[in-house]
Amino acid sequence: MRTAAIAFGLLFAFFAGWLVATGSQRVDDLGTAVEVALREGDRLERTARLVPLLEQLDADNLSGVLSVYRRELSGLGECEIRLFVGAWTRFDGRAAFEETLGWMPSKLRVGVQAAAQGWALHDVAQARPIIEATAESRPRLAELLLQALVIGWVHSGESGLDAYLRTVAPSNDDLLTVAIGATRRAQGNASLLAWSERFGANLDPLLRAKVFRKAVRVVGRRDPQHAARFALSRWGQEYASEGPRVLVEAWIETDPQEAFEWLRTTAPLASREEAVGLAFGRWLYRDRRAALAWLEGAERTTFHDPAIRTLARQLAGSSPEDAHAWCHRTQSEAMRKQCAETVVRSAARGRARTP
Repeated sequence: MRTAAIAFGLLFAFFAGWLVATGSQRVDDLGTAVEVALREGDRLERTARLVPLLEQLDADNLSGVLSVYRRELSGLGECEIRLFVGAWTRFDGRAAFEETLGWMPSKLRVGVQAAAQGWALHDVAQARPIIEATAESRPRLAELLLQALVIGWVHSGESGLDAYLRTVAPSNDDLLTVAIGATRRAQGNASLLAWSERFGANLDPLLRAKVFRKAVRVVGRRDPQHAARFALSRWGQEYASEGPRVLVEAWIETDPQEAFEWLRTTAPLASREEAVGLAFGRWLYRDRRAALAWLEGAERTTFHDPAIRTLARQLAGSSPEDAHAWCHRTQSEAMRKQCAETVVRSAARGRARTP
């Protein structure tokens, strides 16, 4: 839902700009014009017609459009709802929020989320206490409401968010994740990484490490080289000890071979064994054929041993002979022994679970 909200927000912004550029004229009966636009069968065309109309929404013509939306609500999609509610929150977020709280269950969550996010974007000082109170009184909506509050707050640029997050982050990991994602979208990769350092500076060590990992992971999926430079620059700090592993696990989503090459040639030596084993396990899960091809085609060194151990552990339950054969391909005698012991334990657990 967060992704859809962001996409539709960007779409709204684009068409709002298009409206200004094209100088679209105001219509006399906005409700009727919106109703006609909603009948368009092609989604893209329908959106293109709706946005310049809803850009004209204000307190004077709201009633006509609201009547259309109330009448047609059951058949409306997420896009149409978000566009209307987002436009409404520009001039009366509280009214939009209160209206959507009374909607039918099938449309309630998308409407409330759009209203809370838009209201926080335009007037977080007024929105925050009411959204928080609603989250407390309606616990089934609490997570959605607080996440919408944080997303809108991030994009508003208003102060106070860091202090708020420091109070809620220890007990609400999802809100921290949402704030980090929204910060990257609003300000970019470099600003997110800089923010994670400022924000984490006054946190307890465990929470600071969590903020660091989340920021590296988010940026690593989109700009791994940037995330790599950041992670390496913090190497040696306790909170950054898992940086290489987190980065590579994100990096393999876009370019696994480049990720492992960075791990082999650039990552700090002390971080490699754990990172290779865990990241290779994730690669096996995402694309087993490609991961096996990489391992089988590599000129193996001790760097590859943790990946072999991970593969052998996976094979132990179904094919212990193949697992032991892979263990024998490790380059380090110590790793070979560890690998064999891992296979024996994994195979024993597998037999114990078999009826």
